[in-house]
Amino acid sequence: MGFPATCTLDLSKLTIGGHSYGGMTALKVAHEDSRVKLCALLDPWLYIYHQEILKGEVALSIPVIQISTELFIPYCEGFFP
Repeated sequence: MGFPATCTLDLSKLTIGGHSYGGMTALKVAHEDSRVKLCALLDPWLYIYHQEILKGEVALSIPVIQISTELFIPYCEGFFP
């Protein structure tokens, strides 16, 4: 059993994800594109936009899954408790 010869993508229900700088890029794309319905982040490098995040300028109303591995420390003053 294989994949069908053709498939259709429903671009109104996108899931986006990324690692490190790609995680921050995924977060920004999800913020700007309403077709994105889920955002998955692995060790996102939030520092470059942490002021915008703290001000609520990069807020999402969709589910966001963020995984930070044990040795990854994305510290931004005031961002994490």
